[in-house]
Amino acid sequence: MRSILVSIQPKWLAKIFAGTKNVEVRLTEPDTVPFKGYIYCSKGKNKLLHIIRDGDDCYGEIHHGAPIFVTLPEDMYSYQYSRQAVVGEFTCKRVTHVTKDTLDGMLERGELEGCRLGMTEKEFRDYMGDKTARLWHLSDVKTYRSPKRLTAFHRPCPEGLYCESCAMHNEHPSPHCGNYALEIRRPPQSWCYAEDQT
Repeated sequence: MRSILVSIQPKWLAKIFAGTKNVEVRLTEPDTVPFKGYIYCSKGKNKLLHIIRDGDDCYGEIHHGAPIFVTLPEDMYSYQYSRQAVVGEFTCKRVTHVTKDTLDGMLERGELEGCRLGMTEKEFRDYMGDKTARLWHLSDVKTYRSPKRLTAFHRPCPEGLYCESCAMHNEHPSPHCGNYALEIRRPPQSWCYAEDQT
């Protein structure tokens, strides 16, 4: 089974772990189903509370210099999850394709019964627009006790058995690639193919 690393914002992650969201809505999907997904908790959005500008009085001191933006996480409930780390995993055994033309019919026939999107129908329609939405049906959702670092994951080796780094590394009793150029150092914008190297 192929595996991917997927970035999910904290507000959606809280709903997945609480069980109120069992479908991840995306505009793309991996080329094979089923697949395993490792969940990377992205930074999430912040709410702007205040801007301290040059010349403002700040607790008895006059601020001089560039503006300071005072922010707070948008959803404090989701703040409990470790930000910017791999915090869990899931299995996706089915993907449903939905377009704006097929959505009404699917709703009438009850084909989306049991799908908990974690968003309103309007939010879903706005997100989908004129594109085809892919509903990843999540199962076997697990939360890690200790989050994993992003560097614990590698992109799959494109050379396979012919990779000198892999062949050299496979002399040792480990199935993992020894090519550290494949190590994931930046989170994916949406998702990417990945392998757990721990």
